[in-house]
Amino acid sequence: EGVRKASARTMHPFRNFTRNFDQRLVLAGARSAPPPVESPEPVRPKQPTHGDVREAWELTKWGADAVRAGRAVCRIWRKDGSTGTGFMVGESLVVTAVHVIGSDEQCAGSQAEFGQERDKEGAYSKVTVKAYARKRVAWSGNEVSVVEVEGAPGREWGVLSLAEEVEAGQRVYVVHHPKGDFKKVSGLGSETTIERVDGGVLVHSGDTLPGSSGAPILDGSWKVVGVHFGTERGGAGNTG
Repeated sequence: EGVRKASARTMHPFRNFTRNFDQRLVLAGARSAPPPVESPEPVRPKQPTHGDVREAWELTKWGADAVRAGRAVCRIWRKDGSTGTGFMVGESLVVTAVHVIGSDEQCAGSQAEFGQERDKEGAYSKVTVKAYARKRVAWSGNEVSVVEVEGAPGREWGVLSLAEEVEAGQRVYVVHHPKGDFKKVSGLGSETTIERVDGGVLVHSGDTLPGSSGAPILDGSWKVVGVHFGTERGGAGNTG
């Protein structure tokens, strides 16, 4: 059986949409839907990975920036019961994977949930904010959607910023909701890295499961280098 690796779309195509991703996107995206950003066809996802996944409270060991980054990540529930992951990039804008929310029709009845995680004692958070999706305002190829949600949850939960560079070999972290579970983090217990970057698609060794799609791939400064959308077989090394 081939080795399984996780795939993600880099955020660099969005530089054509906005240079200051976390500030200008909320202005440009909320008013008009730009045409799709041209991007190469990626290696398609095949099998989920699994293994080194920690509870989100462990981000406290990595400092305030890590904690702030984790807060901006949400669980997405669709009306058909399927789940995914997303993250705030503006006061009312969530980034996720296209196969989580890929159309205005899929926005109907879908919601982003914030604060879904366990504390050090294993108790789950009773502070939950739900924001219903309104419409899709931008997209990149067949992998990344930007969705406008009701209210302004980014004011309370924060927004993530776009990294300037992404390169093979750098260490990364994945904050996600695998299988719709409480928020988890991959890369804290073992060194997760970017295996390669190929035509706007990066392959990383972070452990993921169904429901992780749409999760931010974060660098050592807790800025976004990519958006997780699936897995592939082949290559060297073991992802779990």
